[in-house]
Amino acid sequence: MAKRDKIGPADIPRLLAALDCGDMESRQAALRVLCPCRNRTQDREVWRAICHAVDDFRATEAVRDQAFHALQTLVAYADKDAGYKELLDWLLAQGLVWLPLEKPNPPENRNGTRRKERERVTPKDMPRLMEVLACGDWEAQKHTLKLLCPCRNPQYDRHVWRAIFQTYEAADPTGVRDQAFHAIETLLTRARTDPRSQELLKWLAEQEVCSSLALEDAVPVWQPRLSPGLYIPRYERSPRSKANRRR
Repeated sequence: MAKRDKIGPADIPRLLAALDCGDMESRQAALRVLCPCRNRTQDREVWRAICHAVDDFRATEAVRDQAFHALQTLVAYADKDAGYKELLDWLLAQGLVWLPLEKPNPPENRNGTRRKERERVTPKDMPRLMEVLACGDWEAQKHTLKLLCPCRNPQYDRHVWRAIFQTYEAADPTGVRDQAFHAIETLLTRARTDPRSQELLKWLAEQEVCSSLALEDAVPVWQPRLSPGLYIPRYERSPRSKANRRR
């Protein structure tokens, strides 16, 4: 499609397909065409897909930047166009975008270089992350497990943790199982002092999600004969170096 080509309703399914399952160049080209600075489509499904592209960690930085540019343009147009204002209000109500719309600069290291921005996950991200764990490629699965590890994003969704344990139980040579074990190991360590992690581990043990790990043994228990009575599992030092502790 040429730079100044205009689109109509008949073009929307093709562009949505490019955003959903096209290669990175096709996605970037579709986002470029859909930007309000080129075409004035206000199709809500299109804008839902654009919002998802902003947060899609599997996409290239160029794709995410192109999607973010489209949202910036939408916000600018909403100040003077009632149709875009209504669209932006709908996106805000759906939790697909937040204002002010800006990209925070990553903090600087001591040597003045920019530190890599830490990725956060929210409940609205969970369906997409679960889908990646179920059927994504191994690189995407490893990255998803890094995001879901408590050392980055403490969360207690039982279905998510069931999926993490299922990934761990399925042995593979790609490093995905190792990344899943790191997340589980972190959860076990947190359970020594975190009541919510303890509750989660008890539930997981009842569900028998893992036959090779004694999950209930990581939960502190009250033993009257002890002094002071509360037995806290002994801390096992990680075999990894301190620099490699967070993955």
